[in-house]
Amino acid sequence: MFDKERKNSFNLDDFEEDEEFFFNDGSDYEETSENISSDSDDSEEEASAENQDDAESEGREIGIDLGTTNSVIAYIDKNGATKFVKVKNECLIPSFIFFKDKDTVYYGKKAKSYAKAMSQGAAVSLFKKHLRTDSEKIKVRIPKTEKVGQDDKKYYVIDTNVFIDQPNILELFDEDDVVILPITVEQELEYRATDINTKYSAEKALEEIIGHRDRIVFAESDESLLSEDFFKNFSESFRNANNDNKILSIALTYKEQNPTLISSDNRLAKLKASFMGIKGLSLKEFSLEKCNESKFDEIELTGTQATTMFLAYLKQEAEKALKQTVSKAVITVPATFKIVEIENTKKAGLDAGFKEIHIEKEPTAASIAYNIDANDEASVFIYDFGGGTFDVSIIKSDGKGGFEVCATAGNSKLGGEHLTNKIEEFVYDYLEDHYDLSMYSEEDTQLSTEHYVYNVKTIYWAAESCKMELSASESTTMTLIDLYINDDEQKSVFIDMSRQEFETVIKFTINKTIAEMNNGLSKAGMLISDVDNIILAGGTSLIPCIQEQVEKYFGRKPSADKNAATLIAEGAAIIADAMFGENHLIKMQPQVFDMTYEDFGVALEKWNYSCIIPAGTTLPATAEKKYSLVEDYQTQLNIKVLSRKSEAQEAVKTYDRGIEYLDELIMTNIPPMKMEEIDVIVKFEITKQYELRTDVTLIKKDGTVVDKGNMSIDRRSTM
Repeated sequence: MFDKERKNSFNLDDFEEDEEFFFNDGSDYEETSENISSDSDDSEEEASAENQDDAESEGREIGIDLGTTNSVIAYIDKNGATKFVKVKNECLIPSFIFFKDKDTVYYGKKAKSYAKAMSQGAAVSLFKKHLRTDSEKIKVRIPKTEKVGQDDKKYYVIDTNVFIDQPNILELFDEDDVVILPITVEQELEYRATDINTKYSAEKALEEIIGHRDRIVFAESDESLLSEDFFKNFSESFRNANNDNKILSIALTYKEQNPTLISSDNRLAKLKASFMGIKGLSLKEFSLEKCNESKFDEIELTGTQATTMFLAYLKQEAEKALKQTVSKAVITVPATFKIVEIENTKKAGLDAGFKEIHIEKEPTAASIAYNIDANDEASVFIYDFGGGTFDVSIIKSDGKGGFEVCATAGNSKLGGEHLTNKIEEFVYDYLEDHYDLSMYSEEDTQLSTEHYVYNVKTIYWAAESCKMELSASESTTMTLIDLYINDDEQKSVFIDMSRQEFETVIKFTINKTIAEMNNGLSKAGMLISDVDNIILAGGTSLIPCIQEQVEKYFGRKPSADKNAATLIAEGAAIIADAMFGENHLIKMQPQVFDMTYEDFGVALEKWNYSCIIPAGTTLPATAEKKYSLVEDYQTQLNIKVLSRKSEAQEAVKTYDRGIEYLDELIMTNIPPMKMEEIDVIVKFEITKQYELRTDVTLIKKDGTVVDKGNMSIDRRSTM
């Protein structure tokens, strides 16, 4: 088949024999870029005297751990200490974007809160998974903008029980909304925090109330506002009836403002509130009201565009905290990231407004954070289990600031998200056994699409919370509010899960990390006994059974004097200070010696692979090879750029396992020449940041470079 496409191919003239490139004349490629204006959520300015530098300094540097699920910003203060930028008083910034409408975009914690509460998807997360050239675009359904006038200010009264089901509900209100809480809400939540089943939700809710205190109205109840008819119709004697009456009386205090009473108690929200002429909503109904599902616009984002938006937000938050311009950044990426993913991350950083970007591998940053002050040589094993990827790296430090990457391994499809998926499956099995509801596919549920999506989202967030709670507690209860058992029936389902059950359901998944640990040591030519230090990085590595597994593997505990969740950002900040800082406050400047982890080459005719830069080449690396055209007067040349895994050296055909497509060079308007008159020189250069630069030159046999004239050389990934 490909032999017939010879007009756009060229031959390899590689020492002895000629081979032919094949040309795959695919469909036209087009990448659109939507211009999206956004309003980031108003973060509090966390700066203090110790984290402010001289205001006259132009554009300082930061380190960014751009995580799949959470990101961290770090910097070196004027005393040479590592500090973290806090947003909403937290170092961990959820890697979430939420489109409320096309003009209003939220980021971080607030975006995650909206993503959890809204039944339809206007959220973007896991965007790092879409940085490859061949990744599908992210489709986002955005509610159309509806203008709200000054006279449309809304008043909401929130029942305390809502905070147990949705601790972060305060994040969902618009800036102009008036939020009213009973004056006893904190006291009630403190009591609920003593119950193991509601401890996590109550504590989180208290944090949220403290963080939003400036926009909350606290009100006292006045049961005299309830009519005699009310007490005749609702003369319940159960313990919670009095609490219902109190919150309802608070709503009556604001009756002239047409308040909405939000409660998890349907009898209160539907019957009692209605009887007294108050609008009542369940938590689910409130979420639906906040996101009108009937009117949507749809946009598509590439992973690079979404990353650009999020990095711009991180830059803005860093500038708020530091009270000065931030123009340079070291951004970390997984060790298993490919060339194109790295390049797209750098492009996103530059598009986000940074003037200078350096890309560093996460394990390298972690090793630097641990060993920058070490005076002795050491072999360090980094076990990096993040939200979306798993990496291991073996790095040798020389005690003088030098770090040599000996080997890396990992699984780009294994992360904390997959552990959440295992809990979801546990829930699905429970629902099938107890409610005859099969959630494994929409067709099996026999639910409407809307109800199926609601169930999936409800179960996912319950599973995510369960994973975090079982890292700190021996047991927990997942609460699935108003789950659809069928289209006509909803039930709130409560599922208990112990840490032992959790460890059982994730055991097979985390056992996959052992194979990668073995693989990493094998590549480095090392034994377990050769490892001096073990470092845990990434939030998922904090799960107790994972720490125990690593300890069992090595026969000793990993180092634990630094926070695994912020360790990578700390290393990025150290590198940023060394590369961009004016005063170089870190006493020992790190130098990283890396190598290629795979081969880099091109595709030839008949699906043959031609290697240009082999695996294990010290970086930076440059190499070129000579090829030739296969047909006279051809006008176009397409060169597919490929990589081949170091452990897949037996792969010689481009379709063999272990060979992956990276990019494509397209040379057009080639001047008419006979094939024997010309050589095609393909040059690869790989920088220390693991960026691949490619070039194609046509040279006549007499050594004269062909004048490019109208010729153009484009890269498919940038078209």
